[in-house]
Amino acid sequence: MAHLLNNKYEHLPTARKYRHTFLIRDPCRMYPSFRIMMFQNLPEDKKSKMDVISDSIMYDVDKIYKYTYDLWKYTQQNLDPNAIIIDGTELATYPEKLLPKYFEAVGIAFEERYLTWDPSPNVIMEWKAALEPLIAAYKMNVIKSAVDSSHFIAPDKEAPSRTDMTPGVIKCIEESLPYYNEMFGQRIKP
Repeated sequence: MAHLLNNKYEHLPTARKYRHTFLIRDPCRMYPSFRIMMFQNLPEDKKSKMDVISDSIMYDVDKIYKYTYDLWKYTQQNLDPNAIIIDGTELATYPEKLLPKYFEAVGIAFEERYLTWDPSPNVIMEWKAALEPLIAAYKMNVIKSAVDSSHFIAPDKEAPSRTDMTPGVIKCIEESLPYYNEMFGQRIKP
C-alpha cells in the first residue's frame, strides 16, 4: 500500500525500534488478480472492455511497484538499512521455512502454532485496521479466502499466461518487473 503515502515519507515513524517489512508479489500474478478484483461486480459484457489503467478510479495502478520500490529505498537509507522483503507466493508456498526466518529477523520467537489458525470471518474484528474497508474487502472476496482458511495455501504453480491478459495488465507488468525483480533479489529466501 506504499502508493497511499505518495512520497510523503515525513509521516513515517522514525523510532529505531521498528523493523520494516515489504510483502511483494510477482506482477505477473498480481495484476491479473487485481483486474479481476477491480471489475468483479460489472456485467460480463462491460467487464471485458475495462482497462486496468484508464478505468481505475483509485490511483496510478501502473505505478504500484515503483511506489513500493521508492519506499523501500527510502526506508533503507533513512529508517532501516535491513528492511525485510518477503515474496507473498513464497510465503504461501513455504510458510514453514519463511516464517521462522522472518520471526528471527524481527526478534520474535517463532512457534509452530503460527502455521495454522481457526477459520472465522470474526477474526477481522481483532485486526488493527479500519473496520469498514475490511468488511468491504471480505464481501468483495479480496480477503475472504485468507479469512476463511485455516492455514497457508500455496497458489497455482504457474502465473497466468500473457495471452489471457489485457494490454493494460501487460503494460503494468512490464513497468513493474524491474522494481519487483530488484526487491525479489533481496528477499528472505525459503
